[in-house]
Amino acid sequence: MAIPQWKSFITNDSNKAALQSYLAVSLEKHTKELPRGFKLIVAGLASDPGKTFLLTAAGSSEIPDLSCTDHEEADTRIFAHISYFVNQYGCQRAVIQATDTDIFIMAIYYSVRIPGLRELWMQKGCSYIACHIIANLLDEMFTLPVTLASSALLCVHIISSCDTVSYVFGKGKKKSFKVAMANAADLTEMTKFGDDTHDVTEAVTDVCGNFFEAVW
Repeated sequence: MAIPQWKSFITNDSNKAALQSYLAVSLEKHTKELPRGFKLIVAGLASDPGKTFLLTAAGSSEIPDLSCTDHEEADTRIFAHISYFVNQYGCQRAVIQATDTDIFIMAIYYSVRIPGLRELWMQKGCSYIACHIIANLLDEMFTLPVTLASSALLCVHIISSCDTVSYVFGKGKKKSFKVAMANAADLTEMTKFGDDTHDVTEAVTDVCGNFFEAVW
């Protein structure tokens, strides 16, 4: 049987579900083959989409802290898993293997927000990008607290286009980034949105509106 072209294969929802099911069954059957001391967290599988499992040579067990029926986005699951390993097993360094820009921006954001995590790297092909260093360079370049600079970066990336948001017509991310960093102190309502509540208040819409006016 000819091997199908990967991009065409994986864009089919039925193929994706079948692959997830195959992985779930295979991993559970062969946990004894995992190296001693090796821990693998698996989530979002077709058999139990809301559950998260820890697989070791001793078998599999559910992780209630990471199980959530409403958590469908794989990109954000990555950082929940990293935080769990840091808190539970004292890991200080993590490497994410991905090419997605959304994940890269979130990696910069979370690299300075997970207590105990000293290094967060992103592997793209043969290259390793130090997200924790980039976060601190933003601090130095724009004379901003590292948490504020990374928050502004994440916010401007989201609202200037990402997987779920359209881009600003005629304006690129470079202009949006420059405006955000130059006015980060005035974007508090936007950069802190979601920290405590997801209510879209008038203050939030005003700050976002002012930001778009400055970009335009």
